[in-house]
Amino acid sequence: MQNATKGTSTSMRASASGFAVWGGWGLTLAGMLWMMTYLAGVMAGKLIDPNYFDGSATMWLGMIANEAAQICLGTGLLLLSVRLWRQAKVLASGAIGLETMALIIHLINITQLSSLFGGGMLPRAMAGMTTITLFVGMTLLAIAILRTRAFPGFPAVMLLLIGVLTVPLIILGFLLGRFVPASLFSDLPLALAAALLMWIGIGVLRRGRERAFSNR
Repeated sequence: MQNATKGTSTSMRASASGFAVWGGWGLTLAGMLWMMTYLAGVMAGKLIDPNYFDGSATMWLGMIANEAAQICLGTGLLLLSVRLWRQAKVLASGAIGLETMALIIHLINITQLSSLFGGGMLPRAMAGMTTITLFVGMTLLAIAILRTRAFPGFPAVMLLLIGVLTVPLIILGFLLGRFVPASLFSDLPLALAAALLMWIGIGVLRRGRERAFSNR
């Protein structure tokens, strides 16, 4: 009986480590793809946005990378929230609900091609709300991580800052884009968030793998 209980506990820890590893991959890939989006905008000399879509290869690359980044981020955050559900049910449940809603809306958005051609099923405001929902869910997840100490404190604080500050900084960047080159500055907060997401994701991957090996 004791061996069975020990085996069940080990299996649960291994499962949790699996969620952490895949969640870490999601954050890392999201960061890489958003960095590609920013660089594509710099190369194109314009924002990666449906309003500026010109059909060029660089614009296509940036648009696809941006859409894929949001899917990877939502999936990664969702998996990490599931990983923390037993330890922080309220916060994790809120994050799970928000990330699931954002992913569903975003997938519908992609299916209707509204973000590429501006005439799809969902209004542009809904696409913006999807991004905001992702970052609000990230904020809840970061608070849950800090409360449960599931991961090191500094990366959790960075995740919290990304969740709270990225959208306001992007709005500020758009406003500054009227006076400075928009392709360089408007999406700069997104590039900074991308770099931090890659760093956090790699840290989560390393910690998840260490725990997975320790359970064997």
